[in-house]
Formats: sequence, C-alpha cells, structure tokens
Amino acid sequence: MHTVELYSKTFNFDLKVLKQLILLIRPFHIIHQLVIVLLVIGLKQINVTPTEFISAWLMLFLLMPFLFGLNDYWHRVEDKEMGRDRLFTSNSFSKTQVLTFTLSIFLVMNYLAFSRSMITGLFLYLMIICGLLYGYFKHKKQMIKTYSFRTLSGVTFYLVVASYFGLTGVDFLIALFVGLLDLYSHIAGDLRDYQKDKVGKVNTFPVRFGTKYTLFLILGVYLLSVLYLSEIELLQGKLIEFLSMLPYILTFPVISFMGYFLLTLHTIRYNWLHAIFHFSKIATYSFLGLCWLGISLNLVLGLVVLILIAWLVSYYLYLWGDNRI
Repeated sequence: MHTVELYSKTFNFDLKVLKQLILLIRPFHIIHQLVIVLLVIGLKQINVTPTEFISAWLMLFLLMPFLFGLNDYWHRVEDKEMGRDRLFTSNSFSKTQVLTFTLSIFLVMNYLAFSRSMITGLFLYLMIICGLLYGYFKHKKQMIKTYSFRTLSGVTFYLVVASYFGLTGVDFLIALFVGLLDLYSHIAGDLRDYQKDKVGKVNTFPVRFGTKYTLFLILGVYLLSVLYLSEIELLQGKLIEFLSMLPYILTFPVISFMGYFLLTLHTIRYNWLHAIFHFSKIATYSFLGLCWLGISLNLVLGLVVLILIAWLVSYYLYLWGDNRI
C-alpha cells in the first residue's frame, strides 16, 4: 500500500478520493456477489454464457454502492459531526457529482434487471426497499427490526439473481437459507463493534446480552441454516449427497471460531473479527455452488481456497481504504 501512496504523489492524484471510492464499492462485495451468482447457477445446474454471468453479477454488485451512497447522504450530518470523510462530507466531490454517480448506478441496475424480466426488476426494487429499511432501523437502534430486515435483505438479494435465471419453487426456500447466513454475518459485525456500540448505547444483541451469548447465537444461526438446508435437500431427494458435503460445511464455522479466539489475543482483532465469520459464509456459498455444479471434490476445494484468498485480499483493500491498517 506504500507503493500506492508513492504513485499518488508521482502522478498527482488524490489518494483520499481513491479511498472514498473503495469504501463506497466495498471490494469484498466483488467476491460475495460472485459466489451468490455461483450458488444460483449451481442450484439450477444450468449453463450460462459469460455475458449472462457478468450481467447478473454486475446487477448485484451495483446494488451495494447505490445503497451505501444513499446511506452516506442520509447520514451526512452525523458523519460531518463525527469527522468522517465520506462522499457527502468531503471536499473532494460536489453533491452534484455524487448524486450523478448514484443515479447512474441506479439506471444501469434498472437496465440490467428490467431488460431481463419484469420479475427481476420488481425483486430488485424489493431488495432496495428492504436494504433501506434495514439501514433505517439500524440507525434508529431498533435491534429486532434491524435483524429482521437484514434477513429479508438477504432473501430478496438472492431472489434478484435467481429470477434473472428463471425462478423455481426451490429458489424461495434457498432464499431463506441465504437470509439466515446474512443474519449470521451481521450479528458477527455487531460482535466486532461491541465496545464501540456499548459506549454509544447502541441496542445490539452483544450489548444487551454480552459476547458469550452472542457467540452462541452466531453458532446457532449457522447451524439452523444448515439444518434448514438439509430439510430442503431431503424434500428434493438429495439428502445422501448433502450428507456427504456436511463435514466440509461444518468445518467452515469451526475455522471461523478458532480464528475468532486467536484474533482476541491480538490488537488486530477489531479489524478482522467480522471477516473471520464472513469467511465461513463465503466458503459455504462457494462450496455448495461448486458441488451442485457436479465438479470433482478436489477441484471444488481448490477453487474454494482461491475464492477465499481473493476475498481476504479484497477485505484487506477495504480496511486500507478505511485507514484501519
């Protein structure tokens, strides 16, 4: 990252602008959205063209900077008071530029969704509504509603891309599985922010019930999602195949919890606490999607490792953009 700073001085570009764009884009979402598309394609066991894959991924990817852009706008006064250098509080961009950027993203998303089907466009709007309500209730410190709309955001997020490739009844069942894993990673984020939220009197599960019970809840939500997925596989007559994958699926949270306890021994733990639990979500999506595609186990495991490495690099880039490393 020192090389980037050197280039910024050499070629005279504003490093602060680059970091703000990184915060808006959240590079790790590049990988997250990719594995969601992979999960859908694996479940449907369909062949897609590179153009279809990229279009579906881009539609999902653009959702995040659009929602983050709106969030920055709504919280611009708070950000300014707290000294946060965000899009709407920075001197690097004018409000017109930011609004133009956000509107452009919105129009591209609409084109990608509605050019595919009306249903995809409707699910896109439903996901945006759920995402905005999640942000609203989080800002208002209403825990139950925050968790509920985070889960619904995950559900609708999956259905956006599932509808892009043609909805089936199973998609609605799998959507809840994705919603539960979204809740799982969100609670992990609350665990990361425990000390800060406690000082700010934010109403989150860790603040109300402590970190010990939060760890039990995180594990419980993950196991519930796996149990729920096994019921879906049973209904489809694929329980035997699922049971063969189960040891690997259950290994992912074990790695996350081991990583959590190791991170608590070091000062870097705050920056990576969320990532260590998000790791198991990415691993689960990748593993399931690739297995459902019928790829050999050795190749699946190799590709999962590559995806996780790419995700960790992208998360590191995000932390750099937020001046945490």
